[in-house]
Amino acid sequence: FTVVEASISEMRRAMEQRRTTSREIVEQHLVRIALYEDRLNAIIAVNPAALREAEALDRERAQGKVRGPLHGIPIALKDNIHTLDMPTTGGNIAFAGTYPPHDATIISKLRGAGAIVLLKTNMDEFAMGSQGLSTLGGQALNVFDVRRSPGGSSGGTAVAVAAGFA
Repeated sequence: FTVVEASISEMRRAMEQRRTTSREIVEQHLVRIALYEDRLNAIIAVNPAALREAEALDRERAQGKVRGPLHGIPIALKDNIHTLDMPTTGGNIAFAGTYPPHDATIISKLRGAGAIVLLKTNMDEFAMGSQGLSTLGGQALNVFDVRRSPGGSSGGTAVAVAAGFA
């Protein structure tokens, strides 16, 4: 099983059929990040516990427990969504290393459905919506033509998804 251009449904089906595991899916995404992120500036932070979380979800699946439709699926979040385990910076260097006091409600719901927050994406500073430029993450670059900006406040997220990082 390969994650390249795989949909959530295809990843879920592959895990249900035991053709892959959540850990293997996360590993493949991490390899893609290692190969391409230096050229794209799509990511602000990678979850250092992602592999451990994937292993725990694999153990749950082996015991017959599936939390929901995203069980074991790695996802990307824009860096203005609070997660306890990664900084939330809004793309601004002044907030580098700033951890929120709680998870956003959407994060609790995503984790409740079994999702693994793999990474936080670069974004136009404070979601101002210009060219995808951040003082923390730099300029996010278009996957298909790095001479071009992905534009907008969610440019880093678009780049991360198009590059197959999550």
